[in-house]
Amino acid sequence: MRWITQAALIAFSIFFGCVHEVVADDTGLSTPEVAWERYPMPSGEDSSGDRDRPLFETGRWALVAISDNPAGSKDEPVDFWCKEAMESVLRLSFFANKRFILNAGLPLSMRNAELPDGRRVIFVLVDQEDRIGSFCVGLPDAQQFRELISDADFARDKLWEMTSPDDPFGARWDSWLERAGHRINRYYAREIQAHRELVDDLDVDFATEYETVFFDLDPKLDDLLVRLERFYFGETARRFVMDANSPTFFRELASWEQHSELREDWCLSLTPALTGRKLRELIPTLTEIVWREPVDVGAEVNDSSVKEISQLVAQGQTVRMRVHLSGKLAKSEQLTFAPTKAVQGRRKRAPLTLATVREEAAAFPTFEVGVEELRYLQAEGVLPRLDLTGRGQTADWLVSPDAKIVELSDRTPVGKLLIQVRRLRRESLAKARREDQDSNKPGSSLQ
Repeated sequence: MRWITQAALIAFSIFFGCVHEVVADDTGLSTPEVAWERYPMPSGEDSSGDRDRPLFETGRWALVAISDNPAGSKDEPVDFWCKEAMESVLRLSFFANKRFILNAGLPLSMRNAELPDGRRVIFVLVDQEDRIGSFCVGLPDAQQFRELISDADFARDKLWEMTSPDDPFGARWDSWLERAGHRINRYYAREIQAHRELVDDLDVDFATEYETVFFDLDPKLDDLLVRLERFYFGETARRFVMDANSPTFFRELASWEQHSELREDWCLSLTPALTGRKLRELIPTLTEIVWREPVDVGAEVNDSSVKEISQLVAQGQTVRMRVHLSGKLAKSEQLTFAPTKAVQGRRKRAPLTLATVREEAAAFPTFEVGVEELRYLQAEGVLPRLDLTGRGQTADWLVSPDAKIVELSDRTPVGKLLIQVRRLRRESLAKARREDQDSNKPGSSLQ
């Protein structure tokens, strides 16, 4: 029956397009075409003013499309990879409200050159104060988008007023499950119930139990996120017969998630926790959690870090750089599905693991960087072209003075990594000894 419904929707779309032409020409009573605008992501000195200004003037909801197309310059026209398809959905849904685009994808110099510029999208309904009503991951059809609007209306009318410091979950979850419980997979509902039982346990200190911080407002959400992510990735891997720990898993996931149906249960399960919160504050975290790769939202460059990195590399030193999926997900390894396989060494020796390699790498100067710092260092010639697409975990690199990168990940055998790290350490120590010898030579301190 599903294909019959889809055929009917396509036929109705064609019919509606014809009617739209006639009505627009004769009476002007059709739904007006609405241009997409750039989403006003605040930055710099204008952030406070932008945050206080209403996002739009008329209508209850506006639509925000967050895509992984490269951001581009502010002078370029706004566009994203599935805009035409989404416009067809909006016409079928009679949605004529304000619509925004935020392209938060990696720059071309940090993407896999073999992949298309855009493959991921998140649609969010927000009110005039930028508060989230509902959201979905991937392109919805007309029926799913109408449900999204209905969910946002319900959240605004019922859920937003239920938030209280003493009971942040109970009332909201009960009301939401009563409305949408039949649309949520029973296994997701089971994880939600297990999370609620844990929240009711007053002996659990979430601030220390979970080292990640999904939302600064409530660290309890880390437990819910970990539960949902583990089940979702595991279930998706089984459905498509893949290994969730495979380096290519998250790249393949980008194609599977182009339609909203795949992550629908995940989105519905998180809606009570997200609705009513400011979208601007959650965009970096939410997008990086879903896409599992860094995003470019125009943050400011950390001048002190990039200058120090440039100076050290110019002096011939190796530096270590860690690129987190999000500043709030600094230790995303909680979401892995199996421990890193140990490589057995000789008898009576402790097994080699990635942790052993990272302990050795800790001897190098270490910096926490983001997309903005990477872009600056590439422009300075310190870094070559990178590939951060679909990583699924924190990027951890050693950058040598000749701009060669050693990636500290399980994509390379641990033994080989350890050899490379120790070679770089020996080269750094040898260079330091030569500099000490040169400084101690007679006449070296002559002025």
